[in-house]
Amino acid sequence: MWAVATTVACGAVGLSGSMAAGADTAMAKAVPASQQDGEPWLDTDDVSGLPAPFAANPVVFNVTANGGVPWVYDPREPSGQPRWQNLRRVPGSQGGNVINISVAQGDNSESPVVGTTRALKITARTVSGLFSTTCGIATAATNVLFPTVGPLTNCSAWAAVPSTTP
Repeated sequence: MWAVATTVACGAVGLSGSMAAGADTAMAKAVPASQQDGEPWLDTDDVSGLPAPFAANPVVFNVTANGGVPWVYDPREPSGQPRWQNLRRVPGSQGGNVINISVAQGDNSESPVVGTTRALKITARTVSGLFSTTCGIATAATNVLFPTVGPLTNCSAWAAVPSTTP
């Protein structure tokens, strides 16, 4: 298990093909790395201080841009439920081809979940620029799971990240 956030280019051995299409992934058709517009990116972040039953250990969340499609992995989803959620279901998604993606702990006040105590900030790069969303993953007493169908209502709408040049 990784203890720090890491961004890596996964190349041909990344989350593609049969390696990405396990029973709990919800990725019906992964694109082989050799057919993608760039490398599939993977980033992780560990989150501590979640409510029970996850209070004892940090939980590692992952994001990837596999075949240009942004995904988030929530290991807290119950067995039998898809743990990979398509981030194109976040309000404001325009379906752009994601070139790379990152995840970090976010500002709780930017989450649409009332009373958020833990949030993820997900940033994606497309040819149109950088975009970010903040997803509430916990309140003081409740774990907030990503919905497995319909819009990802625990995430703020995708918004352009202002570009600044030094």
